[in-house]
Amino acid sequence: MRFVTQLVKEHIHGKTLDAGSGTTYDVILTSGLENVIRIDKKKGKGIRQVDLNKIPFPFKNEEFDTVFCSHVLEHLDSPYLVLKEFKRILKPNGTLIIALPNPHFIFSQQLSKQEHINLICEKTMNLMLEKIGFEIIRKYRNWLFFKNTFFGRLCQYMPFFLQTDYWFIAERVK
Repeated sequence: MRFVTQLVKEHIHGKTLDAGSGTTYDVILTSGLENVIRIDKKKGKGIRQVDLNKIPFPFKNEEFDTVFCSHVLEHLDSPYLVLKEFKRILKPNGTLIIALPNPHFIFSQQLSKQEHINLICEKTMNLMLEKIGFEIIRKYRNWLFFKNTFFGRLCQYMPFFLQTDYWFIAERVK
């Protein structure tokens, strides 16, 4: 988790939307940060209830400097439309941080048991982000069992089917 926490804190700046924050893991990732608005399908302590399948979101154009969305798009009806909505609410040059499960992971059959309705491969995400008007600044790949070890860092270069998820850092350019 240290790798992901460092990644998030390195790229988050200004007014931030934590989209699909849930109630535990992602809240931990954005805890300690100032000016974070957390939304999820279920209301919770410090979390506004917003259905990400209902567009437009209840935010102004160019309201946020950063949008953080970890392991949410695969649960939504139209990830492409949600990405377009993220662009609308991001300021020019704003940062988008997206995490997705790797559909090619060797144990990906388990993903269907987690209500994943849209498994998005890396190439598809690249194309969607670029078409919508984002420039990909950085991509990271994770291997679940060794994330915080030397071996985990080597996994960036291992066969794709051994990597559990990937992270995109993109900037709104259009």
